[in-house]
Amino acid sequence: MINKYKTKTMQTGENEQALRKILDMTRLISMVLLCLHFYYFGYNVFKLWGLTNDFGDKLMQNIFRTGLLDYFHTSKLFALGFLCISLLGAKGRKNEKLNFKTAMYYISAGFTAYFSSYFFLTAYMMPETKLILYMLCTALGYLLLLSG
Repeated sequence: MINKYKTKTMQTGENEQALRKILDMTRLISMVLLCLHFYYFGYNVFKLWGLTNDFGDKLMQNIFRTGLLDYFHTSKLFALGFLCISLLGAKGRKNEKLNFKTAMYYISAGFTAYFSSYFFLTAYMMPETKLILYMLCTALGYLLLLSG
């Protein structure tokens, strides 16, 4: 009878561990999508920096055919969607200084930075500067959403 209870606890622990791995994989997919977005929409700058190659170009052509990168915000929304899915099953840390209001500030600041970063690409600056500021602002928004 004791073995029966041990197996149930082990199965529950294994289930939680598998769920954690799935959530981590979903978050990783989100980050990869965001990096692909940066690479595609900043391709000229990456080419200028010498960070392109034939294999990457063929891979991007295949990804482009999926329609994921047809519109500017589509890939960013997919990345945000995968981030939200990964956060649904995650347990939050208990911190007495954080409350609902603080979390909402983080989330609203994250959304603002994540989506308003587009304006860096339309600014009159050097292409390298535009892309770097765009990537930093988007990453900041992503991290604020993650911590919120």
